Amino acid sequence: MFLFFDLDHTLWDFEANKNEVLRLLWDEYFPEKSTHFPEFQQVFDAHNEVLWADFRNGKVAREDLRWKRFARALLELRLPDNKLSEKLSSRFLELLPQQATLLPFAKELLDYCHRRHYPMAIITNGFDLTQRQKLRAAGIGGYFTEVFSSENCGRPKPHCDIFEMAQKASGAPHPADCLMIGDSLEADILGAQAAGWKTVFYNPAKTAHDASPTHEIGCLSELKALL
Repeated sequence: MFLFFDLDHTLWDFEANKNEVLRLLWDEYFPEKSTHFPEFQQVFDAHNEVLWADFRNGKVAREDLRWKRFARALLELRLPDNKLSEKLSSRFLELLPQQATLLPFAKELLDYCHRRHYPMAIITNGFDLTQRQKLRAAGIGGYFTEVFSSENCGRPKPHCDIFEMAQKASGAPHPADCLMIGDSLEADILGAQAAGWKTVFYNPAKTAHDASPTHEIGCLSELKALL
């Protein structure tokens, strides 16, 4: 079996790492407004989610996503400043990949799979350089033979192209030999299923849904029993 992992929200704790960087930025650029940080975090998250959905659907370019999430957040907070938004974007992209917090049992799971010689790769919609920096910072880059990013493959998840490219490049003989592990029903699970892959839906929040992944887990430690 060839194992393909999503990175953000599946192995790398995006929420913890992102929140740490947002706090650093808010304290650096708005020290007099420290009590307003929770509101800034909330509006940034909302706009970031919308823009990422637009990016996956081809409605917004990568560079626009990067600064617009800050521009829209500041506008909603009545602090409009496009030049500052660009500075915040640059600093965010510099600091975020340096964060190293992983989700519970991620390292233990990768050690387990490595000891059993499972071929492992990353499939991510994140930007290629940023995702590789995250892997290095967290000390897990060495587990993976390849990093398949939407940027390098030319198509984001859930498009079949990225899964087909990953299968071919990894040497997996058949789609059924591929197992996708991820937290997004749309991007990871439905996308991989459309390519004929098996899937593991990582759902720690136990969010209700009507999809039919091959397996569903609430903790990464549960994956061992499925391999």
